[in-house]
Amino acid sequence: MAEWTFVVARGEMDLDKFKILNRIKELYQENKNIIETLKNMDQRTYNTTEDILISYDFQAGAYTKGYLNHPRLKNLRDEYCRHLAALIDNLDPFASILEVGVGDATTLGLLLSFMQRKPGKCYGFDISWSRIKYARRFLEELGIHGVELFTGDMFNAPLKDSSIDIVYTSHAIEPNGGREAEALQELYRITNKYLILLEPSYDLADEEGKKKDAESRVYHETVSNSA
Repeated sequence: MAEWTFVVARGEMDLDKFKILNRIKELYQENKNIIETLKNMDQRTYNTTEDILISYDFQAGAYTKGYLNHPRLKNLRDEYCRHLAALIDNLDPFASILEVGVGDATTLGLLLSFMQRKPGKCYGFDISWSRIKYARRFLEELGIHGVELFTGDMFNAPLKDSSIDIVYTSHAIEPNGGREAEALQELYRITNKYLILLEPSYDLADEEGKKKDAESRVYHETVSNSA
């Protein structure tokens, strides 16, 4: 379970929700959907920043645990990151890379392991400090050093304009449904060369894509329930 240290990344947040953490913990242990529960509390159809922060803090460490303890999940994650590494290796010269919504760094860490052309500067940020803690631990286990990890909000990234050559997301925009345009505007702001979005689009996918999307959902659901 994550250590309870919340970092407010942007603006004012509804701190009343943090008063019901014991109940949220029970829901998590029952494998219930925390974000849906928080939305229903306010009768909303969209996720707020604090919904995502609370949910992801409870999930801290779950992805590394899933990767290390479940061979099928490990194989899926390895294949996913190998494809991404091959894509990036074929891009024009770049000096820096950033994962937005880095989580436990199970994508960033493996990506750097598989890349043939490693950038000089590597970054990752997440809204959850607890997930950053597990990300640092996972990178150490992989023997990857020199990556700068920090907390941040994708809608107000703590980075200068055009400061990162390659910026990418991996299922980080998805929980922020309804705010995609706002997220893209901010991501474009900090990107210097390439913005890569690894986000689900079930409705636009062909049958093979829908099958892969279903496999991805199995991965994420299994990981969330394995903590």
